[in-house]
Amino acid sequence: MVRSPGRRVLANLTMSIGAILIYSSVGGNAAVGSSATATGSMSDLPAIPTLNQQADAALNAMITVYWDPQQQYFHKFSDGTGWTDFWWEAQLWDTVMDGVVRTQGANQTWRQLLDQVYDGQARRNPTFMNEFYDDEAWWALASLRAYEITKNPRYLENAQSLWEDIRGGWSDDLGGGIWWRKDERRTKNACINGPATILAARLYKFTGDKDDLAQAERIYAWLRQTLLADYGLVQDSIDRNGNIDGRTFTYNQGTFIGAAVALYQATGKAQYLADAQRVANASIAALVDWNGILSESGNGDGGGFKGIFVRYLVWLIQALPPSEDAARQRYVQFLVKNATSVWENGRNARGLFGSAWAGPPPAPVSRVESLTNASAVELLNLAALAVSLSGTTR
Repeated sequence: MVRSPGRRVLANLTMSIGAILIYSSVGGNAAVGSSATATGSMSDLPAIPTLNQQADAALNAMITVYWDPQQQYFHKFSDGTGWTDFWWEAQLWDTVMDGVVRTQGANQTWRQLLDQVYDGQARRNPTFMNEFYDDEAWWALASLRAYEITKNPRYLENAQSLWEDIRGGWSDDLGGGIWWRKDERRTKNACINGPATILAARLYKFTGDKDDLAQAERIYAWLRQTLLADYGLVQDSIDRNGNIDGRTFTYNQGTFIGAAVALYQATGKAQYLADAQRVANASIAALVDWNGILSESGNGDGGGFKGIFVRYLVWLIQALPPSEDAARQRYVQFLVKNATSVWENGRNARGLFGSAWAGPPPAPVSRVESLTNASAVELLNLAALAVSLSGTTR
């Protein structure tokens, strides 16, 4: 039987974000959402893991089950077989960095793993390139994040090298935009144009190259005009004949939000922030089940889509000004509710997660895919981070 999502952590959804912050702050001992009964004290209640404790457990389980320290690579399946796909490995690398950022580098095992994942991939593919521009973009974005954390110039250099290759995918066909693939230029997809915008805008932050910022704005303008539907969700792609694939995957909403936030931070233009909120609001209204839990499911590439959406929703939470505190609290509550649901309903006895965040969990003997599991690990780590940061002024 599927348990009711949020019955512990969000038993009272009217709880203020301030109270959540008290209970889930890094290193805290109290459980999120715990409260004394009318006749008892806090000490009378059973211990419930905090969001940070849940995130710690989830990331440690991911590393224990999937990481191969000899090969310096993540296995694809929870039975220790296969190797993750090229772009999957970038997502798992980003998930490790979620833990490093959330704990401010306190866990040395995770901090060392940050470098080891990159080392392992560099041995397999020194250029970090393949025929998919979006695959390269995931590695470039993660490399920029690694540079931001470590200040090691090799990560910035890798991001710049990948960007030079990616930007070559732009053409004026269909009004602009970057092709999805190098080897068959048939479609221009949100899954490359959103990440490419983020990458160019973020490179501008670190290098000050105004050409990168101009290119970011140009890609974004094409993406917004071509694939953002009137109802506020980003459609998947457009083909050579001008036909739109209207599917609305969560990760495309996430990278559009991330692109808008990155440009808002680079330029200060309010329209970008308004665009990010518009897509965020449409997503949490339309891409959820009856109880407000992200409903997209499935394995393979799609198993990682929701975690990417969460990542960039947290960017929006951090970027919102004090005047938008009500929106910030609404987004944080949405993340905490989803994190509660996947912890209570989507986690199996091995501490691994399926793609259905409302449950049921995968059977203990299931071969859980690394990307599917990582998506939920991202959610837990990023929800905890969002809670800890939501009271700050940005």
